[in-house]
This record gives sequence, structure tokens and C-alpha cells, in this order.
Amino acid sequence: MKHLLVRVMLICITTATSVFADSRADSLDAGLGADRGTLSIEQVAARSERLEASMSFSLLRYPEALQAPRRIFKPEIWSHIERAAREYDLDPMILAGMIFIESYGDPLAKSPTGPAGIAQMTKGSARELGLSTGKKVRIGTKTVKKTRWVGKGKSRRRVVQTVRQPIYKAIDERYIPARAIAAMAQRVSGRRAWLGGKVDFAIAEYHMGAGRMAKLISAYFGRTIKVSEVAAEMSAAGLSYGELFWTNTPYVRPDVYEALDDLNQVDYSPTYYFRVRQAMRLLDIYRRSPEEYARLASVYQGKFGWAVLPSAQWSFVSEPLPDALPVAPAGGVLHKDISERFVLLPDIASTFGVRAATEAMTAERSTVGSALFVAHHLKRLQGDRYNGFEITRMLAHGPGQEEDESFPLHTLGWAFDVPTSDLSKTDRRDLKFILTDLRYAGLLAYVEDGREPTYHIVRHPDHAARFEQFYWDAMAGTPPADERPRVVATAGVPVPPPAEEFREDLRRTRLPAVLVAVSSLFSRIYSYFR
Repeated sequence: MKHLLVRVMLICITTATSVFADSRADSLDAGLGADRGTLSIEQVAARSERLEASMSFSLLRYPEALQAPRRIFKPEIWSHIERAAREYDLDPMILAGMIFIESYGDPLAKSPTGPAGIAQMTKGSARELGLSTGKKVRIGTKTVKKTRWVGKGKSRRRVVQTVRQPIYKAIDERYIPARAIAAMAQRVSGRRAWLGGKVDFAIAEYHMGAGRMAKLISAYFGRTIKVSEVAAEMSAAGLSYGELFWTNTPYVRPDVYEALDDLNQVDYSPTYYFRVRQAMRLLDIYRRSPEEYARLASVYQGKFGWAVLPSAQWSFVSEPLPDALPVAPAGGVLHKDISERFVLLPDIASTFGVRAATEAMTAERSTVGSALFVAHHLKRLQGDRYNGFEITRMLAHGPGQEEDESFPLHTLGWAFDVPTSDLSKTDRRDLKFILTDLRYAGLLAYVEDGREPTYHIVRHPDHAARFEQFYWDAMAGTPPADERPRVVATAGVPVPPPAEEFREDLRRTRLPAVLVAVSSLFSRIYSYFR
């Protein structure tokens, strides 16, 4: 009997796993976290598209973004873009996307750190490309009176002369759109040649700089590549910027990961190429429909008293947050019998290495699921050295505090806090890698608070259904193994209707779900006979 039951169980699990493998092929989970060490070309493209889509917040959050397309497509600016693109064999929309990011199309833009003009060039870069940043040009004359003394002794007297003097003006050609746009195109074209004909690397270099790009390429190939050797090396390499950016973790090509992380802490230059790509899409939207662009931009514009939203999580909500939830009972716990949206952090969380700082914590199911999802990917990255993490806050009540920009998201039950003060340096690095990677995938947002930061993490509402499904899977006792995808929970557990993007996956996995349920039943019978 035992042998028969084991065979049936193995058949069920094997069949389910084979169907899972098929259904995971296009899963949104593909290529996350530890999987970045072995991405296919298709997965690199998919990850890039998701990162680009997540860049809309950073591109559209400032008020100037509302006017940027109109400025860029003005005939007096667009004509210069098209002319420069023709001269240097570039797509004019690449230059337009770069201008969107650099200056929002404002010819007089000036950065406090020095870059200026529509192309936001430093003085050094401008002079390298033949632009003058302080040339004196005679623009006219003026009449002045000059006084001098002549003679000696009693004959000494003062003489007043009227003379004409030239008037000069210092010209900074960075503020002349025709010159600045042509220089931008010249820079991209020149760097494209230096980088083996790869325009994606050339776009990234515009913000990163040649020296730092050479160091990044050296890290990828595992040896020092001099600036003079880059052209030959890159011409022979079938490498895209997306591959360089994505195919690394703290444990796979760690030198590349560290180089990218260092740059991100300085100026976010590693994501510049992806931002340009998304800016190009936004400009295309404006060309099709200025109204559609305005509606999209309004999602990311200031609200709740902020002229500029401080972080992406605030674009997740559109209504004022006070009184969003009923008052919690004594102890601050809102049990599921008060509202079906909220549950206690379950005991199963401990199997994921998730620890609660207080005896009972409450949040939406999707928020609990997102915390378990983070833990799952962190464990896959770290393997045997995984120690888990602690959550110090989930659902919270009370007025928001200005110094705590994440607090109102806690009142919705959408957020959870993870401190890092007790984590090792390596654990802190790995946690940040996973959080950043999930943010790049558009699955969540986070802010850091403090030198040894506490992470305020908010799951994206567009993916609440997937995180809630993850919660149900965990509660059903089938947390996902590496080779097994999400499945519908076993009978008897209420499951919310899935979002549209998951419906097809659920159709394909309905049979595996039944098989897993049957497998669970056989497991109980087998335990009885042991």
C-alpha cells in the first residue's frame, strides 16, 4: 500500500512540475534576483522593458515634465534635433529622449552642479566638443568720460575726454540650442564609434563618462581594459548594454554588481539608457495624443501637499488617506474578523525566515504575500547562509508625520518595515539587491531611512493579486520551490479573482493545482500508514 501511494504521489508531483515548467516560461517572476546570473537574451529584453516602464515616475514627477514635449517638438527646437540626427546618423528620437531627461527641453536650464543648457553639458565636455563657454563677443560701443591730469606745477589741470569704448558679452554656447544639440549628437556619435558601434553604450556613456564606462567594461570582462583599447574590445564583443546591466548579482560577476552599485549611489548613471528609452516612449505618446500624455503625467505629479512627490509609493494612491481604515482595537491589531482585507502575519512566515518584532502584526494579505516574496528571493540568492529578517511595522494608525513619508501607506496596510541595523554588511547588501531588483521589475517601491537603513517597503497595487496569491500558496503549505510556479490554493481556502494578466496562467495551471491538492491528500494518508 505504501509503495502504491508513493508512486501515485510521484506521478502527481512529476506531472504538476512538468506543467509548471511550461507555464513559468513567460512568468513575470522569470529572471528575478538570483536568476539574473543566467538570463537569456529574451529575459534581458523583458527585464529592460519592465525597468523602463518603472522609470515613468522619475521622469514625470517634476512640474517641468508637463511642458517638456511641447518644448521639444517646437519647430525651432525639433528642426535642430532632426538636422543633428541626420548629420551624425542617429534616430532623432534618441536625441529628443536625452533632451527630455537632461533639461525637459529648456534651453536655459542650469544645474546647481554646473551642467547647463538644453543638453546639460559641463564646461569641460562643451569645450571638448568645440563649444565656447566664455567667448567675448563685441556687441556695440558705449560713450564714457575719462579724466586725466596734464601739466606741472601751477599749470597742472584736469582734462575730461569723451571716448567710445567697445561693449563685450560673454557667450556660452551651451545655451544656444542649435550648437548644444549638434554637440550632443557629435558626442553620442563619437562614443558610438569608440564603443564598437554600440549606440546603447554610447547613450549610457553620455551621463556616465568615458572613464567610468571603461571601468565598468573592465569589470564585465574581468581584466583592465584601457580607454584606448575599448573600441577593439567592444567591436569584437556581441554585448548589449542590457546584458552588462542585468547579468550580475552580488555572487555572479560581483565586480560588475559593485561597480553599478557604486555609480547608482553617485548619480544613477547606470539606468540612464533605460530612462532615455522610456522618455522616447513618453514623447511618442505625446505625439499621438497630448491629452493622453497629460493624463499619464498627472498620476506622478504633486499631491497631498507636495509640489513634487518624494517617492514612487505616493503615485500608488490618488485619494486623501485619513480615516482610510477603521480604528484598531487595543493592542493595535486589526483582526480578519473586523475586515476581510486584513490578516495577522501567519506562523508560516517563520518558515520563510520572516520574524515579527511584536507578538502580532496585521496587514493586507497582499502585503504579507509581498514580504514572503521578498524573503523567498533573498533565500534563493543567499542559499545556506540565509538568516531571514525582522519586520518592525505593518498596519499602523494615527496622523502621518512629515519626517516619515511612508507612514500613511502603513494606514492602508500596504507597507512593511525592515530594519537592517542588526544585519551583517553582506546581509544588508543582499537585501538591498533583492529590493532594488523587485523595484526595477515594477513590483514594489521602497525608501531608506537612516545610515543603517530601515526599509519602508510598499507593494505595487498593480501586482496586489499576485502577492495575495503568493500568500494563499504559502498558507496552503506549498511555498514555491525553484522549479515550481504559483498554483491555485487547495479547496476550502477562498481565493480572490486573479488580475487579468494572471488569468491565462491560471487556465494553464488548473490541472497542476488539482494534482497538488491530490498530492497533499496522499501525503496525509501516507503519514497515517507510516
